[in-house]
Amino acid sequence: SPRSKLGLENGVFWNTGDESDEYGHISEDPVNRIQMMDKRQKKVEQILTLVPKNDQAVVYGKSDICIVSWGSPKGPILDAIEMHRKEGHEISFIDIKLLEPFPTEHIKSLLKDSSVIIDIEANMTAQLGSLIRKNLLKDPDYYVLKYTGRPMTCIEIFDSLKKILEKKAEKRQVLLYGD
Repeated sequence: SPRSKLGLENGVFWNTGDESDEYGHISEDPVNRIQMMDKRQKKVEQILTLVPKNDQAVVYGKSDICIVSWGSPKGPILDAIEMHRKEGHEISFIDIKLLEPFPTEHIKSLLKDSSVIIDIEANMTAQLGSLIRKNLLKDPDYYVLKYTGRPMTCIEIFDSLKKILEKKAEKRQVLLYGD
């Protein structure tokens, strides 16, 4: 839709939270509503073609044991992986940057050689794990979650990964400490 730019001489900008037509005029017409929703959905679908793959997800390391995560756990995850590497264990990590629209085919290709998928998240409901299950039709093998309001630490992630490597871990681990 054409849009006036800020500062344009004699420009008019219409802004509304209601549905509007392509000129910014409020409209309750159901045909217009469908057209505008379809137009917005096409824009969403274009995101996957416009966002470079390395901005959709970043891969660290190569291993059949793979962590998937997003957001704030990244630093502690990378530190914990390095600690395990020094002990002779290789673990890869996919830091997923684009969640909606979910880059299904790209993530599927990155996970194709993974025999163990570990979802590490700083929330209670494993939001990324739900997206993986919904879009890839595959459930992560393990969930490492923390929702105490404190950040994850590399030590607690290291300990959780150690339990997984030793096959002594529950499917869902909830982290408690973090000082």
